[in-house]
Amino acid sequence: YFTDMSDCTSSDLIQVILRDHGYKRCSTVEGAWSVYWHAGELRPAALALLGSLQPHQRINKLPGAGELTDKARLWLCFRSMQRRHGAAEFGFMPTTFVLPEQSAEFDAHLHASVANGDPSIWILKPAHGARGNGIWLHRPASEVWGAGADSSGSGIFP
Repeated sequence: YFTDMSDCTSSDLIQVILRDHGYKRCSTVEGAWSVYWHAGELRPAALALLGSLQPHQRINKLPGAGELTDKARLWLCFRSMQRRHGAAEFGFMPTTFVLPEQSAEFDAHLHASVANGDPSIWILKPAHGARGNGIWLHRPASEVWGAGADSSGSGIFP
């Protein structure tokens, strides 16, 4: 195996798991690896490898995977599909806003929710948070007005 995880805190765990399953580490990407474990978005050097992979070689990332792993980007893709195909097909996610881009929509939604007595709990996730770090829970919804931080928020209903 070859790893490119210089910015990853779980590098040791991944390597232990790979070694426990019989994989041996290659010190360079030119080595005889079968698994390339990459943390974060694929860098240009890793992208170049995609066109020359041997049948036995695998990379744990795909170009554009951040659209699914970043919560704000996932929501924007989901909303695009919801607009294209309708809420009947894409109505299964809680109400979500990406801040600060959707601050006006978020504010209008919160005002309407409070006026209707909606007891929703709101989750605010920092834009660059990972593994639950920095997540805030808020009730009543009026407490989050003016939060203004770069984050995405989802309504989770009791």
